[in-house]
Amino acid sequence: MKEENLNKTIHSFDYLGDHYEIDWLTDATSMPNEMVCDVFMGKGKGAGCVGQIIVKKSDSKKQIEKIAVKEVLTNQQ
Repeated sequence: MKEENLNKTIHSFDYLGDHYEIDWLTDATSMPNEMVCDVFMGKGKGAGCVGQIIVKKSDSKKQIEKIAVKEVLTNQQ
């Protein structure tokens, strides 16, 4: 049986010397115009989840990045 990949990386960026990736959880999204996403710090299998966000499919990559940075900063406090 083939294992289906339920996460799709929709954006990656660097912020204050760290690398972040935004993964859309394709099986967790219930609203047709929204995406539930995990925010990972690091690259590849060694990356750790540092937050979760909900974005609109119409959001630009810059808007998604702003939402992710806000989530990361909130979770650091």
